[in-house]
Order: sequence, then C-alpha cells, then structure tokens
Amino acid sequence: MDHWRPDLALWMESELWPNLVLEIKKRGIMAALVNARLSDKSFARWKWLPKTAEELLETFSAVLTQTGQDYTRYLTLGARWALVTDNIKYSARPLPTDDGALKLIAAKMGGA
Repeated sequence: MDHWRPDLALWMESELWPNLVLEIKKRGIMAALVNARLSDKSFARWKWLPKTAEELLETFSAVLTQTGQDYTRYLTLGARWALVTDNIKYSARPLPTDDGALKLIAAKMGGA
C-alpha cells in the first residue's frame, strides 16, 4: 500500500481479507466490491461475527452483487449500499479469435 498508494480499490468476487480491507479503510481509500457473491456457507459463518462483518463491509462504498440473494445477504451483514448487477463475467462479448490459430492450438492439445 505504501508503494502503490492507490486511490481506489476494486475487490472482485474474492474472500474478504480482514487485514487488507481494514488497511484500505484506515487509509480512506474508496473501495467497491464488484461481482460479489456470498455462498450459503460463508453467509452462515459471517452471521456468527456480525460486528466484524459490518466493520469490513462498511469499507465499501458500493457492493455490486451477482444475484438478489447476494444483495440481501450483503445488506443483512452491514453493507451500506448494494445493487444487483448480474455476473459481469457473462456480460461482455467473447474476445475475437483467429479460427485458424484456434484450430491449430486445439490440434496440438489433442483436440481438447
């Protein structure tokens, strides 16, 4: 953090690492949780630590969730603001490919 000195942190569908999230918060770095999801198991675990969950989640100005269920879970745990955006991995068009190169690579990999 001292080397890069970020102005913004985008946290992509990852586990919340408390030390890093709290350091972002301490330094006043704007942060957003993007493509957020929360499994049944993780939600159940975080419900046992409500103050910790709230402390971490209030770091994020925005939580952009994959589903309505994720939206509800993040708000329940203490997120200040959330929005359902769907899974953004499926929102982009596929990257352009060279069909000849793709066939060559597939052939070299044994037709995989």
